[in-house]
Amino acid sequence: MPRKFSTTVVAGAVLSLIMASCGTQAQSPSEGEGPGNSGGDPGGGPQGEIVTIHSSLTGQGQDPITQAALEWSHKPWWDDVHDFIIEQDPDGNLVPALATEWDVSEDGLTWTFTIREGVKFHNGDTLDAEDVAWSWNRVIFDPESTHTMIGRASVVESITADGNQVMVETTTPQAAVPMWWSEVDGESGGAVYSKAYFEEVGNEMWSQPVGTGPYELVSMDGEQSATLTAFVDDDRSDWQKDRTPGFKDLIMRAAPDPSTRVALLQTGEADVVPLPISSVEELEGSGVELIEVENAAQSVMWCLGFSLNPDSPCNEVGVREALSIAIDRAGIAESVYRGYAAPHNGYMAGPGAFGNPEDLAAPAYDPDRAQQLLADAGFDESNPLSVVLVVADVPGDMPMMPTMAEAIAGNYQAIGIEATVRIGEEEANKEALFGFEYNGQESGDPSLPVTLYMRGMDNRFYFVDSQVTQFTDDSENGSSVWNAEEFPDMTERLSGVAGELDIDAQEELLADYHRWMAENWLQIPLLTANAVFGVSDAISDWDARIAGKGFVHNQWSLRPAD
Repeated sequence: MPRKFSTTVVAGAVLSLIMASCGTQAQSPSEGEGPGNSGGDPGGGPQGEIVTIHSSLTGQGQDPITQAALEWSHKPWWDDVHDFIIEQDPDGNLVPALATEWDVSEDGLTWTFTIREGVKFHNGDTLDAEDVAWSWNRVIFDPESTHTMIGRASVVESITADGNQVMVETTTPQAAVPMWWSEVDGESGGAVYSKAYFEEVGNEMWSQPVGTGPYELVSMDGEQSATLTAFVDDDRSDWQKDRTPGFKDLIMRAAPDPSTRVALLQTGEADVVPLPISSVEELEGSGVELIEVENAAQSVMWCLGFSLNPDSPCNEVGVREALSIAIDRAGIAESVYRGYAAPHNGYMAGPGAFGNPEDLAAPAYDPDRAQQLLADAGFDESNPLSVVLVVADVPGDMPMMPTMAEAIAGNYQAIGIEATVRIGEEEANKEALFGFEYNGQESGDPSLPVTLYMRGMDNRFYFVDSQVTQFTDDSENGSSVWNAEEFPDMTERLSGVAGELDIDAQEELLADYHRWMAENWLQIPLLTANAVFGVSDAISDWDARIAGKGFVHNQWSLRPAD
């Protein structure tokens, strides 16, 4: 069996992996060096070459203001080339990175970030607060920005630099501001770029980047491969030297086909590979080192637009409940995921995640009750409920989603629901979602078939900001799923969570929000899945500290074998 590493404990084995436990958030940390200090200059400097495999390298070399929430759920070399203001430690706390500390004013309207001094860009320039303010202003306020960060524009008064500090002023108290700029959630918005370099080279900067991270980009072959080399300049800050890579050269290759990834590991052409669950049994006992990270990804489904469309069958709570309890989650976890998944209990928080209510059980499988609830709502053999499950194949967010969708459709068909599966590209699916193009999203749309939108995501430890961005009027896409007039408690609860600056109180408010969602059957949680990686004997150690990463990440911390 693979070695298991829980996201709720620190574990050690042949590979001294450290996983984030998805713990509480540190709002105002003291001066510190941040996570990942298992590194440092590995004696004589970085040595040798390593090859890592990724399901895709989509978005690499793209201006971050064009991210648009449609790409970069996984940006493998970006996080090794660029640094963020805030990172996570092994317990999931927010800790200093490019910022040494941050705090909020008594009225909750001004966040101040103190920027680390002496940090060098790869071209020798020194990073300063102006670079930080410029980077953040671009993603939020640039007229050409389609980045997800534009959803915060309505609540941000200004972002300014003064000396070595950056001030973010908001129109209302926003507890999630530190999360906007941290290295979580697949984001590129919090990374800091060189203003002077951009003014010199313009848009060439994104394909020929200058960052402050442990690795420099040497070359890139479209979305097929990238070559990086360790940043070892003597003028780096001590903080940067503590993050010196173990390997001198890093070769990253895209291999979308799972069987190809397995073959590259078996033939010795790759050193770190994310493995499809279907290959794990094949590789057990083969001599390949397998690392299993529990609860790395999660999946959910919801009925689109029912609060916006008065004719949607999902306006009846019994129909919503039926669509959830008709799913045999345990059976799908065993048959489709071979035991490397488990029934999920929440919407946007998984086991060990911030605000996940541990007392909330996953919905029980009860097809008889589901069928009765549908009959009570007027759906039977003569008038069947019809649904379309919209899904994309994004293994980095959640493996085997189309196969899971087909299994759910089978559960539905067994109780008389007419169910079909529509598989599309993730970007196209999201464009249609935010463009109100799916059936039933708006008043006047046909009520059948019901659109059930599926998605997978990293089991990230903090979801307050993403919930507020998606489901309140603070964001341009806030009305794409919910109608605040129909569910006023949703906006009220989320606004209360977002404005609560006490982290313990905020966590309990978020847990209550999830319980309320479950009580009203407003979400359809599906499964959480484990991530499995194969590694070669060239590696002795890897700090995979960030929970909820089903792809190869934090590559600078990979250490060579003696």
